[in-house]
Amino acid sequence: MDLAEAAFTAKRTGNLEQASQLIREAFENEQAAAALIAHQLDAEPSRSILHRSAATRRGRLRRIKSSRTFNCNCSIRKSS
Repeated sequence: MDLAEAAFTAKRTGNLEQASQLIREAFENEQAAAALIAHQLDAEPSRSILHRSAATRRGRLRRIKSSRTFNCNCSIRKSS
C-alpha cells in the first residue's frame, strides 16, 4: 500500500513518470501475491481482494500512461 500512496502523491504533484513506476511496482507486487494463493480457495476473501487490487493497479497504470501521452501531445501543440 505504501507504493500506491507514494504513486498517488507523485501523480498529484505532476510527476507522472515516478507515479507510473510506483504503480507498476505496486501492481507487480500484488500480482505476485495473488498468484501465490490463486488456487487456494480457502484463502477467501484475501484471494479475491488481491486479484481485484492488482487489476485496479493495472488500470491506473494505463490511465497514467494515457495522461502522460496527452500531456506530451499538449506540450508539442503549444510549442508549435
